[in-house]
Amino acid sequence: MRTAARVFAERGYERATLQQIAEAVGIKKGSLYYYIDGKEDLLFRIADSTIESCIQQLKRAVRRPLPP
Repeated sequence: MRTAARVFAERGYERATLQQIAEAVGIKKGSLYYYIDGKEDLLFRIADSTIESCIQQLKRAVRRPLPP
C-alpha cells in the first residue's frame, strides 16, 4: 500500500497504473490481483488505512489529560 500511495502521489491516481505499481513492488501485475480487486480497491484501502490511523491518533489525544 505504501508503494501504491507513492505511485499515486507521483503520477496522480488517474495516470497511475497497476502495471507501474507492480513494477515498483517487484511483482507481476497479475499477482496484484491476488491481494486486491483493482485500482479502486487499492485506493480505498489506502484511504481507509489513513483514516483509521488518524482516528487512533485522535483517540490517544483525547485520552491525555490536558489543562483547561
